[in-house]
Amino acid sequence: MKEKNAKIDDDFLGLRHSYADLKKKYEEKTEAYEGLVRKQKTERGYTHRIKQDLYAANKELTMRAEERNMALSAEHQWKNLYEDIERDNALSYNSKLIA
Repeated sequence: MKEKNAKIDDDFLGLRHSYADLKKKYEEKTEAYEGLVRKQKTERGYTHRIKQDLYAANKELTMRAEERNMALSAEHQWKNLYEDIERDNALSYNSKLIA
C-alpha cells in the first residue's frame, strides 16, 4: 500500500510539474502573441501615416507640376506674342520704307 501511495504521489508531483510547465509555456506564448499584435498595430499605424504623407506629397508635387506647366505655357504665349509684335513692327517699318 505504501508503495502504491508513493507511486501515486510521484505521478501526482510529475503531473503537477507538467501542468506548471504547460501553464508557463501558455503564458509565454500568450505574451509573445500579444507582443506581435501590438507590433502589428504599431506597424499598421506607421504604414497608414506613411501612406497619408505620400498621398499629400504626391498631391503637392502634382500641384507644383501643374503650376510649372501653366507658367511655361504663359511664358510661351508671351514669347509668341512678342515675336508677333516684332514681326508686325518689321512689316510696318518695311511697308513705310517702300511707300
